[in-house]
Amino acid sequence: MSIDLAELAEWRAETDAHLARLDLVTEEHEQDLRAKRGADNKTLSAVRMTQLDHGKKLDVIEIKLDRLGRGQEKLGRDTEAMQADMGMVKGRLGKVEGKLGEVDGRLGNVEGRLGEVDGRMGNVEGRLGKVEGRLSNVEGTLGEHTATLQEHSTQLSSLNAKMDLVQTGLGLLHGKLDDLIARS
Repeated sequence: MSIDLAELAEWRAETDAHLARLDLVTEEHEQDLRAKRGADNKTLSAVRMTQLDHGKKLDVIEIKLDRLGRGQEKLGRDTEAMQADMGMVKGRLGKVEGKLGEVDGRLGNVEGRLGEVDGRMGNVEGRLGKVEGRLSNVEGTLGEHTATLQEHSTQLSSLNAKMDLVQTGLGLLHGKLDDLIARS
């Protein structure tokens, strides 16, 4: 079965349009993923800063506990301050753990979407391979047509040369006929 150039051009236009749509979808997914990664990175940075902050506060509390060993009354006051700080730290750490769970869920979704995109890209690459094969066939056919056209061009040149000879002969014959008519 032979494919004519119009069908091939139509098929190629449809394929190009489909590939353009796939590129747009891929770009949209990439932009979404970048935005989500940026948000996740900000959340992780905030978590790290909070943990660092809490670590510093815990260090301060430990230093205070060492100093509080000097007196019972001072120990009681500092212990109350430490308990208040620890409650705040635990509350913040609970929030951090909740955020980490959300981040893990988002990363799982991102990885799933990336897998889908990879699968689609594999399909597109397979289709492009088929297109390249078909284009190679078309190039071969065009080469054959080019050779045929060159033969026809050579034949036309030969015919033009012969036509020039015939016209020259007709011109001479016409001149002789005019001379004969003029004499009679």
